[in-house]
Amino acid sequence: MQNTNNNNTATILIVEDEYSLRELCKNFLEEQGFKVFTAPDGLKGLEILKNQHVDLVVCDISMPNMDGIGLLNAVKKEGIDVDFLIMSGVGTIQTVVQIMKMGATDYISKPFYLNELLIKIKKILEHRKLKKERIDLDSLVEVLKDTKNLFLYLDISELLNNLLFYLNKLFLPTEINIWLIDEKNELRLARFTGRLFRSDSGALSSLKILANKLIEKEIPVYINLERDIPPEEEYKFLNSFCKYKTSIIASPILGNSKKSIGAIILLRVEKEPYTSKDFNLFNVFVSQIAPQIENCILYTRLKDLNQEIMRSLAKAVEAKDVYTKGHSEKVALYAVKLGNKLKLKKEDLDILYWAGILHDVGKIGIPDSILNKPGKLTPQEFEVMKTHPVKGFEILSPITSIKEILPLIYHHHEKLDGTGYPEGLKGDQIPLLVRILSVVDAFDAMTSDRAYRKALEWSKVKDILKEGSGNHWDPDLVDIWIKTVEEENLLENKKGEEGER
Repeated sequence: MQNTNNNNTATILIVEDEYSLRELCKNFLEEQGFKVFTAPDGLKGLEILKNQHVDLVVCDISMPNMDGIGLLNAVKKEGIDVDFLIMSGVGTIQTVVQIMKMGATDYISKPFYLNELLIKIKKILEHRKLKKERIDLDSLVEVLKDTKNLFLYLDISELLNNLLFYLNKLFLPTEINIWLIDEKNELRLARFTGRLFRSDSGALSSLKILANKLIEKEIPVYINLERDIPPEEEYKFLNSFCKYKTSIIASPILGNSKKSIGAIILLRVEKEPYTSKDFNLFNVFVSQIAPQIENCILYTRLKDLNQEIMRSLAKAVEAKDVYTKGHSEKVALYAVKLGNKLKLKKEDLDILYWAGILHDVGKIGIPDSILNKPGKLTPQEFEVMKTHPVKGFEILSPITSIKEILPLIYHHHEKLDGTGYPEGLKGDQIPLLVRILSVVDAFDAMTSDRAYRKALEWSKVKDILKEGSGNHWDPDLVDIWIKTVEEENLLENKKGEEGER
């Protein structure tokens, strides 16, 4: 197990069939602080490259079993990231040119001084280091670019769904855990992917303990669990993961106040383990997105609070008029249903729903004597009733988060022929969403009991809708809604719902 990898010593593989030269180079390079492997031919060298991390191959050209060219071809085929320094004998210049074109980094002619070899090796390794830093920088730019995309989301659910996508794309985990502290200050699993948690019941419990440690210490960890090798004492609760050969990179989520609000844990099970580069990039990614996660949590909680307030306002109106109980909710659901028939986008459906919930909120300012009058309203009383869209607009306008629904509240009694109120808008002056709300509001009003009359039969309601089609209501919307009511038996369903109350 390790938290970081601070070993910067390069690893060199010497592939040379002459034993004395091979050992001479090995001993010299080890004295310089390098880790050195040796092989007598290309086949043995390839086997080492498949099983060990190697930065540089110092390779002879002419060898038995597999020569230098064969080894270089095999390395390219296997996709092994390693540099080549070719050792060439007299009379092999053309071969050297060929092998350099194939991707070898440099060559050195035999015989050579060991210090000359050292200079070549240091030059290659320095170039390799710079190349790696450029690649790391490119990776960091990519990470930061993807982090920027995540700042487009405000809803925590949408953010977490897209966060899973980018974590998979950038870090190729087999399992993902995203833990968040909820409003009750309890740690919960907000999102996860992978099969391990479904097949191993103890895995999730162990990772919850790890998440709690990350939150408590506020320090990221990088852990490699080898098969059948127990972890160190601090992480013994992860012992069950050793049987899988698991690599873990994990980080606390530090919000704007630099206080932990959760943790992200990535695992690779039975796959190529994470590297220190992966760990560092992961830390950058989490540190960049953490404040946005906190912002989305706060936004979502505020949004939920606003919705609770809006529902309370709607219930306050219904408390004044028992005959309209459930009217707002039904209008909201009907409006969404009609919007779906028109294939409107989700944002418009949300506006329709909340406008339906709040469209009559202005009635809270209408006197009970008018609102609950059992008979027909006088012209003066009707003028008072007609003020409820304006009152609703005035009540809700200070709530900036719902400004998109205000036009629907204000105009839901407008008519296509201009005889509606409060502005007397005509035709296309009335927005589509307002026209949708107007149709379903009228439908529910006619099919519900009121203080001044009983609910109308569907045949009568359909006749009224058709008669008002083109002057009161949008004719296309009326046709679609009549068809929807009949195909989906909405009035039968409505009777069932009313019977349950």
